Amino acid sequence: MKRKFLEDLGLEKDVIDKIMDEHGAGITAAKADVKNLEADRDDFKTKYETAEQTITTLKGAETANETLQKTIKDHEATISKLQNDSDTLKKSYSLKEQLTGLGVKDPDYLIYKHGGVDKFTYDKNGELIGLEDTIKPYKESMPHVFATDDPVIKGAKPAESGNADPGSGEVSPGAMYAQQFNAMYAPPTTK
Repeated sequence: MKRKFLEDLGLEKDVIDKIMDEHGAGITAAKADVKNLEADRDDFKTKYETAEQTITTLKGAETANETLQKTIKDHEATISKLQNDSDTLKKSYSLKEQLTGLGVKDPDYLIYKHGGVDKFTYDKNGELIGLEDTIKPYKESMPHVFATDDPVIKGAKPAESGNADPGSGEVSPGAMYAQQFNAMYAPPTTK
């Protein structure tokens, strides 16, 4: 509201001053309300920006947490696999040792024919159960895998000539062949 407008209405100066004071007080109060509202708006804006940053941070942490949880699961799986491999290796060595003790010449072959280390029977502590009964059918069907008490046939030693009697002058067929070969294909000697 303008003073000129009130003067044109023919109001006295005292009345115009009072109207202007009252109008000024209302404007001042309205301006104070606007400033308070602007401060509240700025406060909410700051809180909103902080909340957005927090949400972004939490999303990042969630992603990092998911990655960390996946890494932990991967490592747990690796540890479990290594533990199983170690247990299998212990079983394998124990089984081979016991099979050798029972006269098996090739324990790896027998384990293969039986279907692997895990196809043998073990107790809850991983100790073999009934191994002799398990290999009994193999003794009958594959006797060549087991050691026998049969005599070993011995022949000439490689360093020996193979002659029946070293001083007799007799030559073995192999030595005779070597002499003939050397006579035919030996390079000529020059004198």
